[in-house]
Amino acid sequence: MTGSGSEIWAHSPNSDGSWHQLCDHLRGTAELASRFAEPFGGGQVAWWLGLLHDAGKASCDWQARLREVAGTDQSVGVPHKLLGARLARERGLGSFALAIAGHHGGLTSVAALAEELRSPTEAERSREADAMARLMDAAPELADSGPASLPWSRCEALVREMAVRLCFSALCDADFLDTSAHFSGSPIPPAGAGADFGALRDRYEQLRKQLLAARPGSGVDEVREEIYRACVQAAAEEPGIFRLAAPTGSGKTISAGAFAVHHAALHGLRRVIVAVPFLTITEQNAQVYRDLLEVPGAAGVVLEHHSGADLDRPSQRWAKLAADNWDAPFIVTTTVRLFESLFDRRPAAMRRLHRLAGAVIVLDEVQSLPYRMLVPILDGLRTLVSHFGATVVLSSATQPDFWHLSPWRDLPAAEIIAEPAVLMSRLRRVNFDWRLDPGQDLAGLAADAAGSEQAMVVVNTTAHAPTVFGAWRGTGPARTPRPLFVPVWARPPPAGPGR
Repeated sequence: MTGSGSEIWAHSPNSDGSWHQLCDHLRGTAELASRFAEPFGGGQVAWWLGLLHDAGKASCDWQARLREVAGTDQSVGVPHKLLGARLARERGLGSFALAIAGHHGGLTSVAALAEELRSPTEAERSREADAMARLMDAAPELADSGPASLPWSRCEALVREMAVRLCFSALCDADFLDTSAHFSGSPIPPAGAGADFGALRDRYEQLRKQLLAARPGSGVDEVREEIYRACVQAAAEEPGIFRLAAPTGSGKTISAGAFAVHHAALHGLRRVIVAVPFLTITEQNAQVYRDLLEVPGAAGVVLEHHSGADLDRPSQRWAKLAADNWDAPFIVTTTVRLFESLFDRRPAAMRRLHRLAGAVIVLDEVQSLPYRMLVPILDGLRTLVSHFGATVVLSSATQPDFWHLSPWRDLPAAEIIAEPAVLMSRLRRVNFDWRLDPGQDLAGLAADAAGSEQAMVVVNTTAHAPTVFGAWRGTGPARTPRPLFVPVWARPPPAGPGR
């Protein structure tokens, strides 16, 4: 096979009949990947990964097979990933070569890649030599020696691994977007500086004031306002780990969102990611944030991404596209999906990972994190905060003490609420009356509870529940008893944890 560099293709024709030139694809992917990775210091590394990732497609075998299958559903079936990985190692990219080797099938290990590169077959040697000869003519920049220096080379192993994963994410996202732009016939999507969080902060404040003005007053409004102001004040602190310890009903959802948008605006962070353990709470929180951040006719701001979100409606087209790589200013998702992005190895799941660098990550109901996975989760969060510009907020009425575990033992944290115990006492709205006498008369218990303005009775068995419920039935038109009195072990599991 012969031909000039302009006849080397990366992809078959699109609907307009235009082929995708390989050099255009390599350069387009390199540019996008560099811009995605620049915020966390990986711009030069990601540029080289993009330039090299499909180098093997230049071989005559691959090009001939592409022409055969063009316009069909068949795959090319000729390996092309190892040449780029080999070139990356030769140019000093070290373990970052894993990103090229895995940009279709997923990340493997340094040892597995070394084994793949160790003994190429005669056919592989021939293909690689042919591809290199043709590529150097088409893209002379491939002859350069590689990046001048490799970031994170002096860091501990976990930091280097996270850097590889983030650059892999940037490469996979850039590769997908450049390829998609070819087949759709549209320009390569811009990768700008991100949302204007100054404007979003101002909108949040304005819409919150309107929301409060439309609500009836409450006895806890003063405390809620104190918590809100504490969050806004704490947002001025440097990025790091923050704890928001406030009881249920104190407005944590709105206050945590205020911290996030103020913090992002003040420190130039790029997005907010709120992760919640259960689907029902995720949906509720997403609606709260939409009410505070979105206005009719404006571009979408809040992306709700989990298995229960309906992204197939025509009005949700932007969200369907943004969900693939979390290309939105404010994401509300589940903890499962967040940590899937952080720890997975597949390109589709990891396209979102580079969005976590330079983000405000709010972990709502943080006490629900799976305890068997706490050490890797905390290691990952610490690495994002200490080396990749993220801020993490732990929001819960019952704050777990993660600082007894090794990853966070010496990690500083800022308390948003200075004296949470005092706050808890001020917001106490429930009195507990324990009736533990084995001879307790259920009818008498029901009568005592009926004398209260509001009451909930928790009984031991399902047989006891209808007794209490029956005693309340018909006690007056103003009372509407609800059959919620079942033992904890008999209740259906709560919604989630969702994906």
